[in-house]
Amino acid sequence: MKKKVKQIFVALLVAVMLVGAAPIATFNVSAASCSADEAINWLWTVNGKSLDYDGAYGAQCVDLIAYYYANLGATTPGGNANQYSSNALPAGWQRTKGGTPQKGDILVYAGGSGNGHVAIYESDTVTWHQNWSGHYVQRLTGRSYKSLKASDGSPYWGCIHPNFNNIVDTQIPYDMKITADRSVISVGETVTFNYSISGAATKYLGIDHAGGLRYATKEVSSDSGSTTYTFNEPGTYCCIIEGRNSLGYNCSHGVYVTVIDTAPTDCKISVSESSKTLIPIGSTVTFNYAIRGASRICLGIDYAGGSRYDSKRVYNDEGTISYTFTKASTYCCIIEGWNNVGYNCSPGVYVTVFDPNFSIKFDANGGVCSTSSKNVSYGSMYGTLPTPNRSGYNFVGWYTKPSGGVKISASDTVSITGETTFYAHWIKNSETKAVVKDVKIEHNATVNYKSTYMLSPEITADKGAKYTVKYSSSNPKVATFDENGKIYGAKKGNATITCTVTDSYGNVVTDKCNVNVDYSGSQWFIIIVLFGWIWYI
Repeated sequence: MKKKVKQIFVALLVAVMLVGAAPIATFNVSAASCSADEAINWLWTVNGKSLDYDGAYGAQCVDLIAYYYANLGATTPGGNANQYSSNALPAGWQRTKGGTPQKGDILVYAGGSGNGHVAIYESDTVTWHQNWSGHYVQRLTGRSYKSLKASDGSPYWGCIHPNFNNIVDTQIPYDMKITADRSVISVGETVTFNYSISGAATKYLGIDHAGGLRYATKEVSSDSGSTTYTFNEPGTYCCIIEGRNSLGYNCSHGVYVTVIDTAPTDCKISVSESSKTLIPIGSTVTFNYAIRGASRICLGIDYAGGSRYDSKRVYNDEGTISYTFTKASTYCCIIEGWNNVGYNCSPGVYVTVFDPNFSIKFDANGGVCSTSSKNVSYGSMYGTLPTPNRSGYNFVGWYTKPSGGVKISASDTVSITGETTFYAHWIKNSETKAVVKDVKIEHNATVNYKSTYMLSPEITADKGAKYTVKYSSSNPKVATFDENGKIYGAKKGNATITCTVTDSYGNVVTDKCNVNVDYSGSQWFIIIVLFGWIWYI
């Protein structure tokens, strides 16, 4: 605090120190060409060091200020700390008694019983000192610069403003942004906020009761970065980054944090695709989940009705998480979480995992089959299936049940998930039904007036099938028929003849022929030349 040296002696010692002292980091720029942030950055380079500028009385507060002057391209006027309330200032610098300091300003404490104190202002509760609690440079936090007093009782007198290139504000703080890593926590847990703000001399994390009064304020020193806050009371809070400069105040939009005093709540989990609850080994399932108020969250995978199989940590309150299952079993999958109060979890969703390679067995069901089993793979075709034999019976096919069930064919895709048995189905030879299967007739025919045309149906039927054949005309005035399929052209025009074949079991097949009845050349001669339209038609 005390520097009783003559100004001429100080000047000589300064010259000696600049030549012979241990090197101290400098800007090599004037205050007018550097920012306050750069000035504060220099203080970090000497933090914890003992600075004795003039070699007298050890590392005093004015030694820090002398070096600070030098690093701003100026020369200290010397003298005791309280003399900085009136000594000469470098060109462009300003001094304000009782003034509100800006970042990088020199704080003067004077008016006590002794030599006072000088320090450097970073923010309202962050200041830089030497010879405060020891003979070294230190950063003092958590105490307002106005509440500090020198060891001689000197209170805050005012401040000295170097002519930093950012000393004049042109607008209120701007570009304020803030995000939180968590939106719901329990009492006693900590949230990390990422923020940025431009043009502010002082910056704070502001925490308000949602829609209400201020809950807490925390000063931040950088224009961007992260800061944390531990919430110790339940409630919902609106959190902002705010700042002030010589022109005014501004703040960001708020992010909301809800603090609960219960175990985690609203635990939910689901599977994106319902088909993903039955999967072969090696498949991956994606879960949708949500949970509120958990500080630690896991996807829990238990054997159904049993012990824990695996856990996977998740880091967000909601979203998706994927898991690849490598062992066949049925699992109960939950989202679970812990906080300072307790534990909670969601209802489970069940996932069954099976080996995609397995065997199927063949039961001849009264017959004989040379192949008793076959290896198949889920999602592939069954491939060739064996043909069993049974005396007096015809083999119908392989089915999923001894009686009834679903028929399985070689081209079917394997959709079952494990070993099963297929059963042969039979029909007695005497019970084999001979049935009609199809009929085809010519689809178009032209018949001369008063002439005939014989239809020739092609009937496909089992050997021994019994059936009847009938014909019908859509326009009997134009075309008629007999029971053998002979068509008679009764009048010029068009008609459709339908051939219907019915077997003894009632199975019906049909086909149709479009018939065009027209006059022949000689008939047109009779009609036109011989006036046949009177006596011929």
